[in-house]
Parts: sequence; C-alpha cells; structure tokens
Amino acid sequence: RKSKSKVCQGFKLHVLGDALSGLIIALSVTPGGAHDSTQAHPLIKRAKALYDDLREVLADAAYGGMPVRREVYDGVGVTLLAPPIKSSHKGLGKVDFTIDFAKMVMTCPGGVSTSMWKPAKHEGQITQAFIWSKGSEFECGCRESCPVHRPREKTKKEEKTKREVPPTRRLVLHAQEQELRALRADWERPEVRQRYRQRSQGERLINEMTRRGARRAYAWGLDNAQLQAYCIAAVNNLKLLARKLAKDATHQLAA
Repeated sequence: RKSKSKVCQGFKLHVLGDALSGLIIALSVTPGGAHDSTQAHPLIKRAKALYDDLREVLADAAYGGMPVRREVYDGVGVTLLAPPIKSSHKGLGKVDFTIDFAKMVMTCPGGVSTSMWKPAKHEGQITQAFIWSKGSEFECGCRESCPVHRPREKTKKEEKTKREVPPTRRLVLHAQEQELRALRADWERPEVRQRYRQRSQGERLINEMTRRGARRAYAWGLDNAQLQAYCIAAVNNLKLLARKLAKDATHQLAA
C-alpha cells in the first residue's frame, strides 16, 4: 500500500551504487510490500565483496533505524549515514528528557529527576524503565504536557469512578538509547550534513534505471522482474564503462 486509498501490486527495486561514477554495484527486487531496510545488509554485503575498502554508505531515512545500522556495522563493518528516525509523537517526548548515563539519572522536561529504574523490555530487547516517585507530578514544571506526569487517560473501568487517576510516572528507554542520542547529536553537526548532501547525486542511479524501463515489470513473477532489473543495470554500467574507455582513448590520441 502506498496509502489507505492507493493500493499497488508489483515489485520494489532496491539499488546501491557509486554516486561518483554512476555505476550500479548491487541491486535486488522484492515484493512491493517489503520494507526498504530489509535489503540494507544483503546489498552492502555484496558491495563489500567487490570493494573491500567500503566504510560508509549514504542512505535515506528508511535505513535510519538502530537495528538496521547495528546489523550492517556488525555484519560487514560499514557505517550507514542516514537521518535518525524521528518520533511521530506530538508535543513533548522522550527526546526532551535528559539522561546522565554515568550516574543513571533521568530528568523530565519539567525538571524532576529520578535515579530509580528497573529492567524492562523494548521491542523484545532488554533495556531500562525509569520510575518517578509518587507525588513527583506536583514538582513538575510542565505537568499538563509532561509525558510521565500529565494526567493519564482513564480506562473503561476507571471512567465509572470520579477519582482522579495517577500519571504513569514511568518511561521505558530505547534498547540503544545512549547510542541513539549520540547519533542524533552527531547528525546535527554541519560537517556530517555536508557529507550527506552527496547522497543527492545517487538519485540519478534510480533515474537511469527507470529511464531504461525499470519503472514497470514486463513479465509476471519475481524471477522475471529480477532478470529485467539486472539486464537494465548491466546496460547502464556497460554504457558508462564504454564512455570512460572512449574518453581515455581520446586523451591518449591527443597526447
């Protein structure tokens, strides 16, 4: 699905190439519903086999999740430079809390700190959940909007009672919270943003593929779609190499 109203049937083309030369190094074709991030490790692994000095790959926000970055780095030793995934939560969120990881102290946006925490699970991984003491909501400077101190919505059972329900006073960290915060801080550095701007050159890789017929699969079946994509990529690379050889030969004749 592209949206609630638009349903697509078909395949998705994943391309990894050299933004400087325009050569397509690795590609794969998946069913249209596959998430882009599922192909990060396979594509980069193939590229690493061709070019052992590969250290960094520029990618879009679909590859910005921590599990994808960790899989690629641990698997092939390549760093994914991609925008960190932003929270879709409106208003104050986890990013507005400050954490001292050395002392394991967390402070809410309203200025109330806590050192109480216990093990918890986040997306199946072990992490920490910080807990604020009872009555701490009265010390919070932004109680009405603080994620841990604002009034909690009543359950169906609680709606029958007139008593005010207590706030959650609990916040579960991301399994790689410290690494994620360091990544977001690094992303704000001007030199990192400047380096990432080179990714815009990679859009021509997709344009070259679609210009040569990759926008539409001409036969049924995933195998046929893959064969079509590989043929188009081969034509693209052979034309670039032929152009480079012709240019080198012209320079030699001129010399």
